[in-house]
Amino acid sequence: MDKMEAKHYPSIGQSIGLTGLIILVMLMLSPIVFLKEILGTEATSFIYYFVAMGLSFWIVFSIWKSKVEDHSFKFTINNKKVIPLVLLGTIGIQYALTLPISSLIPMSEEMMEIFKESIGNPRNIFAFITLVVLAPILEELIFRGIILRGLLNRYSPFIAIVLSSTLFGIVHLNPWQFVSAFFLGIFIGWVYSQTKSLSLSIIIHAFNNFMASLPMILWPKYAENSNESLREILGSDLIYALIIAGAAIIATVCIFYLYKTFKQEAVESTKIWDKPVNG
Repeated sequence: MDKMEAKHYPSIGQSIGLTGLIILVMLMLSPIVFLKEILGTEATSFIYYFVAMGLSFWIVFSIWKSKVEDHSFKFTINNKKVIPLVLLGTIGIQYALTLPISSLIPMSEEMMEIFKESIGNPRNIFAFITLVVLAPILEELIFRGIILRGLLNRYSPFIAIVLSSTLFGIVHLNPWQFVSAFFLGIFIGWVYSQTKSLSLSIIIHAFNNFMASLPMILWPKYAENSNESLREILGSDLIYALIIAGAAIIATVCIFYLYKTFKQEAVESTKIWDKPVNG
């Protein structure tokens, strides 16, 4: 592998290979879930995720480190004013795209029970840490910090973001979470491509997971009806349509102002580099 190719690792094929490696690790360590009879669902899920995704990150990072010269991560947020915009944009995308589209995919009662048991009660500290801390950090380090970063160096932002988001969805191993992960990945990928900040990526991911579990944290009875769609829970097509429309407006406005902010920062950065040096 020459220096130019190594600098831009991974390629499309290599990204697919890394994702396959992660899935293989997850499947190989799946017997850990049988500990739930001893430790409980939430603690077992925490241990399984920490071991499976932690090992996956270590393997992927080791491979990446051997291929590139600069294997550091950027966590600095240059413009903290964008944080409220990305958080509101996340809510907008979740209610305007993720929930309506994922609700169109049929889910059996058996599959719903598997979902409930996979994490357990989000009010439990182990489940909360898994969803809001571990998953955002480890998954963003892999899919944005390593995979998307390499793809952006080799391909157009569109190809890099769509591919990394697709792989991010696939690694969740089910169509319902694929939808959520794909759209979330598109948004995070775009923000990352403009800022190169993994902190923003982690914040968006953590906030998305927190908001998704918030109804079950605040209203335990909501979990009992979690097999129903938001439309069924609301019992009104009009209210459901208004929520989607409002969320779409929020997402559009946030993305618009983020676009303007990123564009302005790019212009200012260009001016700084183009400024003549007096000697």
